[in-house]
Amino acid sequence: MGKSILVDEKHEFDFCFILEYSDEVLSYEAQPKALYYDFSGRRYRYTADFLVHYRNGTQQLIEVKPRSSINDPEFREKFDLRKLAAADAGQELILVTDKQIKEGFRLNNYKQLHRHSHRAI
Repeated sequence: MGKSILVDEKHEFDFCFILEYSDEVLSYEAQPKALYYDFSGRRYRYTADFLVHYRNGTQQLIEVKPRSSINDPEFREKFDLRKLAAADAGQELILVTDKQIKEGFRLNNYKQLHRHSHRAI
């Protein structure tokens, strides 16, 4: 996208390569506008990792997490509540794991492409 994006985790950094080189992605932003949800009698603020704008006019909020953390029952319950809060705001929230990001050769190919795309010809 021609600009720097600050992310919190290596998995998010890696996911940026996929977003950057996807023909379907028009643009994306890190840490978009916060949502609010209730859990165990308290109100929580939640910010997804990315808001992706696709060429077909749709958008998705994306949460990137290590696969090891997604089986935690509390995480699952909170994520379901976050999905509902996103839906109430007219957004779709999806979960992407580090395993999905690293699957196959795609990530390494995008990193190679990126590395060579900035060299002078």
